Amino acid sequence: MRGRRQWWVAAVAVAVVLGGAGCSAGGGGTGPKTLRDGLLTEERLPEGYALFPGESDGTSALAADDPDEEDGPEPLASMPCVDLGVDPFVTLHAPPLEVAGVGIAPAAEGDRGAGPDWYGRETLGRYPSGGAAKVLAELRRTALRCAVSTDVSPDGSNRIDQFVTAEPFGTGLLLTVTTRAGATRESLTDRTAVLRDGDVLLVVQEIGGEEDSTGLPGLVDAAAAAYRDAAGR
Repeated sequence: MRGRRQWWVAAVAVAVVLGGAGCSAGGGGTGPKTLRDGLLTEERLPEGYALFPGESDGTSALAADDPDEEDGPEPLASMPCVDLGVDPFVTLHAPPLEVAGVGIAPAAEGDRGAGPDWYGRETLGRYPSGGAAKVLAELRRTALRCAVSTDVSPDGSNRIDQFVTAEPFGTGLLLTVTTRAGATRESLTDRTAVLRDGDVLLVVQEIGGEEDSTGLPGLVDAAAAAYRDAAGR
C-alpha cells in the first residue's frame, strides 16, 4: 500500500496544478486551432520517456470511425469491458470530430521501472458542443458497470479477472484497470487519465504498467503544459 499512497499523492499534486492552470471544467474551451499542435514532443517528455519510432514529430493522427456506420464500434455504454485496455478506447468508442495522438515508450537509456510490455499514448479529441462532458459521464458509468468482470481465453485454459475503478482527477477522471491471469497469477495495471477543457478531451494512457507505477502524473503534467502552450494560455 505504500507505493499506492505515494502514487496517489503525486497524482493529486498534478491534478491540483492542472485545475488551476488552464484545463477548465467549464464549457468554453476549444483548445488549439489544430489539435496535433498541442501534443507532446520529444523535447517535452519527462526524463525516461521517448516517442514511438516514426512518431517523433508528435503529429500522428488517429482515424475516428464514423459512429453511424453499421459495423462501427460499440458506444461506451455497451462496449465490452475488456476494451478498457485497448489503445485508444476513448476515441474508438466515443469518436470525436477531430483527433490526434502520439505513442509513448520508455526511453532506451532510461530506467523508470517499467516492464518490457509497457507503453503509453496521448490523445486529443475535439467533440461537438457538450459532447466531451457527456463522454466523461459515460466513462464513469462504464467504470461502474465494469467494476468486476471475468473473461476466459479462447481455449478455456486461462481465466482473466479484471477490476476497474474511476476516481476524480483534476478536470476529469482517472480510470485504473487491473487484470489478473488465473493460470500465471500475472497482474498488469493500465491507467487512463482523462482531462476536459470545454469540448476537448486530453487523454493520457499507460498500458501494462506496474501496480505501484509513479510515471503517469508526470506525463499528464507535461501533456497539459504542451496543450496550454498551444492554446496560448
